[in-house]
Amino acid sequence: MSREVATRVDARRFGTQGDGVNDDAPALRLAIAALRDFSGYKGASVGLPPGTYLIAAGSEVQVPDGITIEGTGPDGRTWEIQIDNSGVITTVKRI
Repeated sequence: MSREVATRVDARRFGTQGDGVNDDAPALRLAIAALRDFSGYKGASVGLPPGTYLIAAGSEVQVPDGITIEGTGPDGRTWEIQIDNSGVITTVKRI
């Protein structure tokens, strides 16, 4: 029996608030860990619905190679954010 692999997770399922007040780092780390467990990161993405996502001072979110962070902008279009291993945003593009 084949098992379908999840390649995209919705960050809200892991507790992100997107309110600009609460630290979303712990929930983002959980979402990334879930992708590792199911897809080994290859071609996987974390989806962020519209909002303001806070990574509090002292918090850290490492985004491994193969993971894409995708968000929906105010115009309803999807944005892809790629982050390198050092945590630097390397690409932001509308898709």
